[in-house]
Amino acid sequence: VIGTPSDEDVESFEEKDIQEYLRCFTKRPGIGIAEVFRAASADASDLLGKMLVFNHKKRSTVGECLEHGYFKEVRGVELVAKDQVFLPFELESTLDEKDMRQYFILEMQKFHPEVKIPQELTVK
Repeated sequence: VIGTPSDEDVESFEEKDIQEYLRCFTKRPGIGIAEVFRAASADASDLLGKMLVFNHKKRSTVGECLEHGYFKEVRGVELVAKDQVFLPFELESTLDEKDMRQYFILEMQKFHPEVKIPQELTVK
C-alpha cells in the first residue's frame, strides 16, 4: 500500500538490525490508500495515509489523528477527557506477560464479575 521505505525512513530506525532488514526488500512505490480502499471517503483515505507512515517523525500523532476531519461528525466537546488518565501500572518499572494478563483480567472483572483469574495468574 505505502511501498518500501525511503533511505531516510530506514535511517529513522535506531536499531541497525531493523535497518538491515528493511533494506532487504526490493524498492517499490506505494499504490496508495485510495486505490486499495476505493470505497473509503477522501477523509478516511487521508487519515490512513497520515497514520501508515514508516518514519515515526513524519507519522501523525494520536492527538493529530483525533483532530482530523474524519472524526468531525463524532467529536464533541462533552466527550473530550478533562484530565489525564492515570493507569496504576505506569508506576511499575517492568511488566512481564503474566503481570499484564493480571491487569487485563482485573479490568475485565470490573465489567464481567464472573470472569475468574486463573490460578497461575493470581495477583501478587
